[in-house]
This record gives sequence, C-alpha cells and structure tokens, in this order.
Amino acid sequence: MKKLCVFIIVLISINKLTISQDYWQHVHTNDTNHIWSIEISKAGTIYYGSSNGLYISNDEGETWDFKYLDKYAYMYEIAFDIDSNLICVARNKLYKYKIAEDEWEFLFEPEGPPYNIHALLVDGPEIFAGDIGHNLYHFDGETWEKLEGQPVIGIEDIVKDTLGRLFTCGTSFSTNNGSVAQSLDNGQTWTLIGLENSYLATLAIDSYNRLYAGSTGNHVNGIGGLYRYDRESGTWDTLRLYHGVQSMLLNEEDSLYIGQYSIGGPPAGAFMSPDYGETWYDISSGLPEGNSHKNVMELSLGPQGHLYCIIQNENSIYKSTNTTTVGINNADHPEEFEIQTFPNPASSQLFILFNNNIQSACNISIYNISGETVWSEPNVIISNEKLILNLPGQLPGGIYIIKFEFDHFSEFRKIIKY
Repeated sequence: MKKLCVFIIVLISINKLTISQDYWQHVHTNDTNHIWSIEISKAGTIYYGSSNGLYISNDEGETWDFKYLDKYAYMYEIAFDIDSNLICVARNKLYKYKIAEDEWEFLFEPEGPPYNIHALLVDGPEIFAGDIGHNLYHFDGETWEKLEGQPVIGIEDIVKDTLGRLFTCGTSFSTNNGSVAQSLDNGQTWTLIGLENSYLATLAIDSYNRLYAGSTGNHVNGIGGLYRYDRESGTWDTLRLYHGVQSMLLNEEDSLYIGQYSIGGPPAGAFMSPDYGETWYDISSGLPEGNSHKNVMELSLGPQGHLYCIIQNENSIYKSTNTTTVGINNADHPEEFEIQTFPNPASSQLFILFNNNIQSACNISIYNISGETVWSEPNVIISNEKLILNLPGQLPGGIYIIKFEFDHFSEFRKIIKY
C-alpha cells in the first residue's frame, strides 16, 4: 500500500479535475441508530455497524439492506477477513457474516465478565480482539486463546506492522493507565512504550513501519494529539498537540488522514498531511456546519481511493468527492511510462525527465490544494525526453499538483514550491 514518493490528496478524478467543490458529499443519515464502524468492499459495497446491527448498500447509499443478528447486536467493529467475509463484533461476541451465503456464523464469546470488545484486527487467517477491560484474544486460524500479560487497559485499537510487531492502545480514566504496548512475539509478551495517561483512540503504521497514535485527551493534563514513535530513541514525536484525534488512516501513497473530535476546544473535522504529519490541511468542507457537528469518529478507504467518514452528531456517512490517489493512470497509459521531477521542493525552475522517448507536446496545468487551476499552458513541446518548466513567480509557497495531459492519457505529480 505504499510508495516512497508521497502524493497529496486533491480534488481529482481520473480523467478530469474538478474545481472549487466541497471535499465531502453526504451519503447517508441514520436517524435511529448510532453508527460505530464502516468498511468498503473491493466491489464498492458499503457496510456499516450500528447500535442496531449491520447495514449494507450496493448503490452508494441510495438504498440499505439490514442484516438482523439479534436485538442486542451493538456492532462496534467490522473488518474483512482473508475470504472477503465480514468479521463483526457484537458487544462481547464475534460473528462472521458470510456475504455470498447471506448468513451469520458464531465465532467466539470470551469467558468471564462480559466486557464489550472495541478493538479488532484481522490479519490473514488470524484475528485479534481486545475489550474495554485489558483482555486480548487471539484466533490462529483454528483455536482461540486469551493472551496473558497485555498491559493496556480499555483497548481501543490493534495494529501489526510488516515485520510482525503487534501494538495495542487504550483509553483509561485512571492515573498511570492508558498507553501503547508492543509485542515482538505475536502477543505472547508485552512492553509498554509510552503515552501513559492518554485517552488513546487510534493507531496507524506507514510504509516505513513507523507507528502513529491518536489521542482525544489525557488524564493528567487533558491534552490530546497525534504522535509518532521513534524506535531508536524509544520516544514519541508530537505531530499535533491540543487536538482530539479520534480516527486515522494512511492511503496507498502514505498521505495521512485524521478525524478530529471536539468538545469545545480545537476544531473538529477532517485533516490531511502529505508529509507524515509535518504539514496539515483542513479538508472539512462539505461536512455539516458548526464545530460540534463535525466530530469524525471513523475513517475508511474505498477501492478507488475515496475516503468515507462517520460523523458522530448526525450519525451520518460522508464520502470524498474524488479519489485521494493521484498516482493512478487511465487505461491507455503506456507500459513503464515514467516522469521524474526535480528538484522537489523547487523555487523557480522544475526539471522534468520522460523515459519513454516522447517527442511530442502536452498540456500542462498546475492545481492548488483546493483543486483550483492556478496556471496552465497548452501544447508544451517536449524535446529529447526532457522539459524545463519555469514556475509562475506569483505562486506562493506550498504544495501543488502538476497535470501532464497527452493525447490518450494523463499523469499527475506533486511538487512543493518554496
């Protein structure tokens, strides 16, 4: 899901750039049920878990099919398994919704106090489930076991990196609890790695296996934020302070998206960073007006790169108006075609190299973060597989997208001007 080169999200469709539109469009409002979780299938089917159970839409939210489980089926978490079925958490029980058969299969109910399960990780044939106590359960493809020694109280999220390191985080409302824990042996032993006393809600891992943690507050100082773990020093870098980070994801190009939660402090809404949390852009346009109505509780990514989010106060689902991925080419894109741009960041001139022996002309356009055209030039001649582009002097420093439009295909590249 990752590339070395990071591209920024802009209001782009594959064949056309739209200008000056809202980032989000409304998909669905559920007036009676609290929406907890959302997933999008490879075919674009929307699934969401609610206080009433599972709902499914095959037509972008126009109509919904309710899949009854039982009257107590608060569906906190849902996730696809290796066979593209849906693993569902209903309070303290786990079920599989077998999509092709349209039927439910009971999977697991822990023994002991019925703590609600709030964290779910499906990793190939394995399943990890954590509850609001400090219990973590593991399914290895054949049997379930309780993993002893997991120290986080109030488990809210579970992630695993490509090296097999497992992480949990939790929210605890007592001193010296709430933290991030790491296991190097698939959950058999654990170590706390920091952010004690935090109300941790979400974890994510980028293409370099760097760990991010989002917090909605802190038991001691009340401050939430977004943090990235430095493995060499064993410390956390603060990327965003005083903001309540409730949800988070990275797309296939490592652009980072967070959903913020507010109870009267810093703004709620959706925000993105193209550079691993160093720079941030507000992408809340199109969400309901008023800070208290923009609490983004969950984020999900569709198969075409569209973002979906759940808004708490309205129990609503919104979808990004265009794809978040700019490295997608159309069907007529030549094999092994490549464009290199440097330097990046650039001040006044941009050198562009083409590797496909193109001796032709193309239309070049530059767009800002809002998708507005800030400069364009038709029929720019490419000679000897290279081009020198003088950047418009009136452009302020910032992040832009360049579109190269040829006869039968287009290419997009991100540049940073300083």
